[in-house]
Amino acid sequence: MACLLPFTEGVALVDAVRSRRRPILTLDQLSAALDALGNRHGAEKASRVFAFSTDLSDSVQESRSRVLIYEFGFPCPVLQYELVCDGRRYLADFWWPVQRHWGEFDGLGKYLSAEFQAGRTPDQIVVAEKRREDAIRRNVAAFSRWDVRDLNDPARLYRILTEAGLPCEGRRMLPS
Repeated sequence: MACLLPFTEGVALVDAVRSRRRPILTLDQLSAALDALGNRHGAEKASRVFAFSTDLSDSVQESRSRVLIYEFGFPCPVLQYELVCDGRRYLADFWWPVQRHWGEFDGLGKYLSAEFQAGRTPDQIVVAEKRREDAIRRNVAAFSRWDVRDLNDPARLYRILTEAGLPCEGRRMLPS
């Protein structure tokens, strides 16, 4: 599939297969499978997808975000950065240490999924998320949050990050 899919979708797929939470295959296993195919059409593209992929992406939307962040020319973020404050541990989907900029894709699962509700009401979940964000904001210089609408209209993600002060070097070409 990495040979055939567009780059962004290939990265999202390979990230999911490599996920540290539910790994299916390692990068070495994927590379060996690609090598076994020989000089197949798309093999070079798949190699670029593998090189860009990570086991740190926790969702397809985080993968899509990472590709857009790269393509726009923003600095490469640290993924799944841990911050401890107020006696609690918080993970950033994206962390830019030089700018002390916290970024996260805001999926609806934490608000709507029974798996994350843990017996809490939607109101309790929203209040807990607000308190979490308040604690993080006290310890970072900038905080950006986006959702799937912003990925579907990438100019919105660009505005969110630049308006929060994240520097941009200009568009990069995606590996095709």
